[in-house]
Amino acid sequence: MSEKEINVWPVGQAFADFVNAYCNFPVWEDYYYHGLKKKCRRRPRPGPFRKNFCKPLGEEWILVFDGSIACGWGKYFIVDANGFLYSSDDYKCPGAPVGTKNKYYFAEVEYLKRPDYPFAWISFSDGLNCKYTTISSSEWTYIYRAYFNIVWYGENHVLWVVSAAEGSRGRVWKSLTGEFPGYYPVAQGHKEY
Repeated sequence: MSEKEINVWPVGQAFADFVNAYCNFPVWEDYYYHGLKKKCRRRPRPGPFRKNFCKPLGEEWILVFDGSIACGWGKYFIVDANGFLYSSDDYKCPGAPVGTKNKYYFAEVEYLKRPDYPFAWISFSDGLNCKYTTISSSEWTYIYRAYFNIVWYGENHVLWVVSAAEGSRGRVWKSLTGEFPGYYPVAQGHKEY
């Protein structure tokens, strides 16, 4: 068995074989005995249901930034989508130039607010919603976000933070081929307090 194979739920005739074996229903089988075709009933023995590993070869996430996003009072830290490849998928947002294609990315941010700054602030290019999204609050001192998105044609920043305290970290991935790899490098989620 190759390490690139995994067990998957059976489909079609394989599913019928699986049900017969589970319920222990005997099945008819043809066999040849001295040149004569005979029939007999036997206990089913379905083989393992295998399929190639889900991740297509060559389509994966590449880590392009992993580090501190701390910046001074009133300063900002930006990660741009420079060098990100276009996919073959058409861009769906209105107002985009004709022929624009999607650029996929994934980001994970752990933001700590400076105690001397009035609010916490994270912004990112949100092509899924056709806008530039900002998450901000004067009450939060900690923000965690792990999100998948598409670069919005109107803004190239995949991560923009303002006045992040020491200990704030960020990671950004891009698609190796430009196509969506079909999985996320870490689980999506968010937390604020």
